[in-house]
Amino acid sequence: MADPVRLSGDSGFRRLFDKAPDAIIIYNPDNTFDYVNPAAARLLGYTRKGVMAKKVHEFLLPAEKDRLETVKENRKHGDKSLVEWRALRSDNIIINLEAKSVFLDERQQWLSFLRDITERKQMQTKLQKSQVKEQVLKTKTRILEKQRQDLITLNKAKNEFIMLASHRLRTPATSVKQYVAMLMDGYFGEVTPKQKEILKTAYEANERQMQVVNSLLLTAEFDSGQAKVLRYRQDIVKPIKELVAEIKPTLAEKNQSIKLKLPKNNLINCDIYLLKTALSHLINNASQYSQKGKLITLELVKKKDRVLITVADQGVGIRQRDHKLLFQKFTRIPNRLTDTVDGNGLGLYLVKQIVESHGGDISIDSHLNKGTTFSLSIPIKAIK
Repeated sequence: MADPVRLSGDSGFRRLFDKAPDAIIIYNPDNTFDYVNPAAARLLGYTRKGVMAKKVHEFLLPAEKDRLETVKENRKHGDKSLVEWRALRSDNIIINLEAKSVFLDERQQWLSFLRDITERKQMQTKLQKSQVKEQVLKTKTRILEKQRQDLITLNKAKNEFIMLASHRLRTPATSVKQYVAMLMDGYFGEVTPKQKEILKTAYEANERQMQVVNSLLLTAEFDSGQAKVLRYRQDIVKPIKELVAEIKPTLAEKNQSIKLKLPKNNLINCDIYLLKTALSHLINNASQYSQKGKLITLELVKKKDRVLITVADQGVGIRQRDHKLLFQKFTRIPNRLTDTVDGNGLGLYLVKQIVESHGGDISIDSHLNKGTTFSLSIPIKAIK
């Protein structure tokens, strides 16, 4: 069989190239091969005969073919820079080649040393994609951070506005409350039953307004971290009884009653004003979402280093899927009594904030049409 490799009769030169680990080819002006070493044949996935039977441009992708003539011409003028090519192997797999070529002027041929850089290119592509992803991630992070800072600024401004507005609203509302009470008590002359009824309506409306203002103010204080929690060791049984006595007339309007299960006394480190505020919201909630004549139970039990306060009702209850919504701001759970109840959706949110400010936690046990029990677990000693 005739040897297809022709290397100008230089057998020593041919043997040296045959043993070279790099792919080496020599080709002519018409792109036919003059020499192909074994490494080049393996690189392209052909036998040496198979490669020799084709032309150089037949191994290149269509987009690369036009560039070949330009590169050949540049080589004639001494250009020896590395050139990358995309080639097609015999199994139709695209590979990336790096070629270092020189023009053999005396032979009018091109000598090229080829190296497979497919893996390197893949790594570069992955690295570039990774860098792009990293840059995108950094950009998104910067955007999110700016949005976070904007939200912090906006939230701070909102809380400051609410606190300012609440203070400004509370002052005249307090004055109105005092004057209406004085009118009802006859400080400015005798009041007819009809007038007293109207004054009572105004007094109750003002009281509801005060409750809304106080809830907004306390919410803004907790949200901004400015809420003052003044805890000191004291008996909480007596203040709870006083709170219940204040609420009983409201319960009586719906023919509801409240049953207390309290020890004689119970010392605990707490802010009694805030704790009474939390219990007031829970009792009012129990009353509002219970039908007329239903019983509410408030119980206090000491458990090791904590006290457990429960407020249970026999009301409409809450669906299991709605439990997660209970302690969110401005959220009201729909039920058959929702439309008949006034509320701003802040009560349970404030209860949770107050309990957690004492190092405690709150839980709920409720089922639709089977009533609701809220449980407050609060440490007896103050947690630093």
